Amino acid sequence: MESANGGTPNHFTRLVDELRAEIASERAARSSAEQLVADSRMRERRLTKALEALEGPAPAKSGPKPPKQRSEYNRWSVSEARIAEALAVLRAASEPMTIPQIAMAMGAGSRETANKAVYALRERDQARLVGKVKVNGRMQVNTYALMPGAGNGA
Repeated sequence: MESANGGTPNHFTRLVDELRAEIASERAARSSAEQLVADSRMRERRLTKALEALEGPAPAKSGPKPPKQRSEYNRWSVSEARIAEALAVLRAASEPMTIPQIAMAMGAGSRETANKAVYALRERDQARLVGKVKVNGRMQVNTYALMPGAGNGA
């Protein structure tokens, strides 16, 4: 009696049994290899502990780098006089101003001074970021104005 695949039923059964035996053999080999790896890891841990007992603990692995120290240039604080000048400039302005415009009006000579003064005013809720304007047709620069209620000497 022939099966649909052209072989005898016994031939098909024998092939299935051989494949199952090969699968079992592969599983056994993998299990044996996994056991060898586990034994190797255990021996490595024991050897590492023995070495640490003789030499002391290994140096710590490098973790996150400590934050960079800011340079003295960036640590300075703007004076109250400059903050008051920036507030006066914004009070006198009829429209929002950029940091370079504020610096020029203050006579500060430095955009950084004006920037820190405006930032201090923003922290005190006396100035706000209004929007951006294009400079030279492509670069956008923030504009700042007085907060409502800050213009009356508050």
